[in-house]
Amino acid sequence: MAYLKKSRNLYYGIYKGQDRKTKCIPLNTKSLTIAKQRLVEIKKLEYEIRIGIAEDPKADTTTPTKNTLSAMVSLFLKSQENLIQRSTLQRYKDALNELIRIFGKDKPLDSFVKSDNAILMKGLLHAERVNPKSGKIETRFTPTTVNILLRGIRRFFNWAVEEEYIDKRPFRIKLLKIDKSHPKFMTDEDVKRFMAVADKRPNARDAFIIYLNTGMRLSELQNSELLPDGEHLRITNTKGRQDRIIPIDPGLVDLYKRVRDTHLSTDYLSHKFKHFAREAGLSDDYTFHSLRHTFAVRHWIEHRDINLTKQVLGHSSVVVTEIYTKIPIDYLKNVISIRNNHH
Repeated sequence: MAYLKKSRNLYYGIYKGQDRKTKCIPLNTKSLTIAKQRLVEIKKLEYEIRIGIAEDPKADTTTPTKNTLSAMVSLFLKSQENLIQRSTLQRYKDALNELIRIFGKDKPLDSFVKSDNAILMKGLLHAERVNPKSGKIETRFTPTTVNILLRGIRRFFNWAVEEEYIDKRPFRIKLLKIDKSHPKFMTDEDVKRFMAVADKRPNARDAFIIYLNTGMRLSELQNSELLPDGEHLRITNTKGRQDRIIPIDPGLVDLYKRVRDTHLSTDYLSHKFKHFAREAGLSDDYTFHSLRHTFAVRHWIEHRDINLTKQVLGHSSVVVTEIYTKIPIDYLKNVISIRNNHH
């Protein structure tokens, strides 16, 4: 039976050849994971030699194919499918598509060097697109989007090291420094104007009301269920990979059930939010996530307990939640009412 042998930090495949003598094939890798994958082919070769349908390979045909960037990206994404949320997987895909765009799909993974970091940053920061409305050429990515892409690329290289496809990350990926700003929450007046426009699409409007009053992330609605007490929801497959239980106003339960059974896609809801916000004359800074920020601010004003707000939001650390405490409470009380939250 074929097996692996390591010598001078490289792996070799050992098998019995046509003359029943032990043969050695260099696998040209330091990675045990890669060596095990290549050993499968050697075991197959050994079996075919034994039954007489194959011959010992020539020395110049034993060099394995390089692990190209596109092949390794596909392997990485496949390995993550059941480990992370679909939205996170999509962000990884977007990030690694940019990595392939900049360096080419055939670049061997182990050929990245420290100086490639500068090429990566230039490729992201100087990327351009044509504005579909004005026809003008503009910068494709904001600094925030660049950081999202960099996080995905960093995760890919970390995975490659963990799985021993490469010995270490070729360069350190540093995120851009961005001035911290307050979370983009909606005032009562903003919500009123937004809902007035959303009334033209009752299904979407009802979904917005549920998100606004529960603080769920966009992807969490379809992973939620009503608990028997009729006053709480259980959310599974969360961003933090832990179930969490959140309260829901009993007066919204029927609406919640109807919205959940409608199965509106996250893309549809995100698109409609931006469309309605623009039509209502609201700031372009608002995104669907602003509904969650608005819930968080309301919860903070009402309870003034940062740990409780953290628990309801499902944050990994109270440090994340503390961003809401940086907004002057007197200002919040002037623009947000904690009562009549159903709109």
